[in-house]
Amino acid sequence: MKGLTHFMTGVCVATFFPLVVKAAYDPNLILLTLLIPIGGLFGYLPDFLDFKFSRYLERADYTINPGYHELDPWRVANVVAKCINEAYSSQKPINIKLETIRMPKSMWRRYSILFRLKEREVQVKIGPLISTGLEILYGSEPEEEKIAVVKYKPNLYYSYEDVTNVDIWDGPTFQFRRDGDTIHADFIQWHRRWSHSLTLGILFGLLVGLAAGFLYYMNDVMLSDVEMLTIMFIIIGGIWGHVIVDQLGWLGSNLWWPITGKRKTGMGLTRSMDAMANFVTTFILTALILWNLNRFAPTRIFPWNDLEFIVMLIVFPLSIIIAGKYLFAEKGSGEKSVRDREEMDEVSMEIAEF
Repeated sequence: MKGLTHFMTGVCVATFFPLVVKAAYDPNLILLTLLIPIGGLFGYLPDFLDFKFSRYLERADYTINPGYHELDPWRVANVVAKCINEAYSSQKPINIKLETIRMPKSMWRRYSILFRLKEREVQVKIGPLISTGLEILYGSEPEEEKIAVVKYKPNLYYSYEDVTNVDIWDGPTFQFRRDGDTIHADFIQWHRRWSHSLTLGILFGLLVGLAAGFLYYMNDVMLSDVEMLTIMFIIIGGIWGHVIVDQLGWLGSNLWWPITGKRKTGMGLTRSMDAMANFVTTFILTALILWNLNRFAPTRIFPWNDLEFIVMLIVFPLSIIIAGKYLFAEKGSGEKSVRDREEMDEVSMEIAEF
């Protein structure tokens, strides 16, 4: 999901704690209301850690592209096949980065990687020019088709779409690692690992809670058990909310790092940059924030009970919006197009933001 959606997830979690909302009406506890935006910051934290730290810590064993002028697909296909074979023979993970090709006038040269799993072949094809907004310039493909097919030896397991397009901003990475007699290809292996774990949420919750207690103690103020637990659970809930929302997509997260070392595949209900999915999620989060603010206020602004509130501000408007979407939606879009760009969409947008 987009950064705003993750931020709103953390804010929403914070408003579920009555102590935080009621603090706005008590001058002695007013500072506790800062936990609402702090919850939002921790809701965004996992992606911040990935895009500001993890991707720079991951070193590529091989970095390759077809060349600016040469547009040689064999150069890429040979290196990818070599990495797969080397990962099998050395029994060590091999990282490869596929660099993008930036062209003049904010254009990029697209090339694609196709894993033919049954044939044990990797195919690289030079494609058209594409804008930063992912608009294809038709007719810009090379006059003579440039395609290369190279065989690799071991069995390859790849859980995403066979075709990966390399086009805008920062190129994708793969890690090829051996597991028994099979090579596993992990797409953008640095993303959603330790930073997107439930255990990291617990760790940060404990650290922030203890730090807050110590700072108050240094100022001769003792936080109550309820206040300490509220701080810890808002931090935990913000990070957990981020992880849970990301599980709606395809890539998933490494939920129990360091106990587990692999990402758990997501539910596949949407992709991270889907505009409607982000809108609906943010809409529900905003409605829940209003619901919490209303029910914890000394005097309710909205006269509805909880069930009426949810129906009037969530169920009824979303039913109209979703019905309209499906009524006017274009036909022919399927799971493949959704799954094909799910993670590259997120990476491209996040890199653009930073």
